[in-house]
Amino acid sequence: MTKYLWQHFETFGTKDILAAAGSVIAAWNLCEISLMSLLSILIPKPADIGRKTFAILGNASRLELLRVCAGAYGEDAEDRIEEFATQYAICLENRNLIAHSIFQKDFSIQDEKRFLLSKFTKGGVDKMNTFAANESEMLEIANQCWTTHHYGMQIFSWILTQPGNQLEG
Repeated sequence: MTKYLWQHFETFGTKDILAAAGSVIAAWNLCEISLMSLLSILIPKPADIGRKTFAILGNASRLELLRVCAGAYGEDAEDRIEEFATQYAICLENRNLIAHSIFQKDFSIQDEKRFLLSKFTKGGVDKMNTFAANESEMLEIANQCWTTHHYGMQIFSWILTQPGNQLEG
């Protein structure tokens, strides 16, 4: 039994598609934690400047700063950070699509588990981008975000193990 009328008519999507979309958003939040952690370790002084910088910058500026900071830690760090930044940007784009879209059943095909995600284009409301997705595709996006988070945290740990790069308490 559904509590709300919109649930009965699946106005926002099925329980499965909404759970998958929620998984993407929750996994994306872990990606942001990784980026904040990396900025915190790459910009350790003055205290908390990396976290404060994360809070005031948008995602594009955060990634640009992360890449600049990695340069101070050598080529190995730059390579690892570049790969993380690439994965992060993909996760960001996918998360934004899912989090900011209107979900509608795709009646053009006979698969009632497939939904059209429609989102206004960046910078305007003149045009909408529309993409088809189903639960398994969204769960794959959530998994990519989760994997990116863990890769970021591996880089964080790797930086800690490098001579002269330990954080001071």
